[in-house]
Amino acid sequence: MNLIIALSAGVCIGFLAAHIKKPSIQNIVKSKDKNPTAYTDDNTGDYKMVLVVRNDLHMGKGKAAAQCAHGATSTYHSLIEEHQYQLIERWMDCGQKKVVVKVESLEEMQNIKEKAMSFGLHTESIRDAGHTQLAPGTTTVLAIGPDHSKQIDEITGHLKLY
Repeated sequence: MNLIIALSAGVCIGFLAAHIKKPSIQNIVKSKDKNPTAYTDDNTGDYKMVLVVRNDLHMGKGKAAAQCAHGATSTYHSLIEEHQYQLIERWMDCGQKKVVVKVESLEEMQNIKEKAMSFGLHTESIRDAGHTQLAPGTTTVLAIGPDHSKQIDEITGHLKLY
């Protein structure tokens, strides 16, 4: 009798586990929308993130790709911590667009960061840990956004693709 009860319970638990829908990150973002971004008056349009890579460091393509990935994930994590759920949702609805461009110096990157911050855009500077190609603490990538494409283009539209 205990075997029948245990088997029945196992079947029921298995059935429930297989049919309970896990929430997607989009649903989590939509349900936690508490702090609208500065652009609440316009929830339409194109949103993107721009990743600015220092070309003067001559990183290998894999290294540059890894640094850009750090930039994108760090930005996403920061926006979650800042409760910028509406901004994340809008960016996700636009396909999570990311554009990678290049600059030729740290000074140029810093100037772009200052301008982006003056426009009220989110920025993340990525510094290398120094385990492979670069010295520890070297600034490699600047992530800007995600935000309105037109807003970001005012700052990075002149830069060449990486």
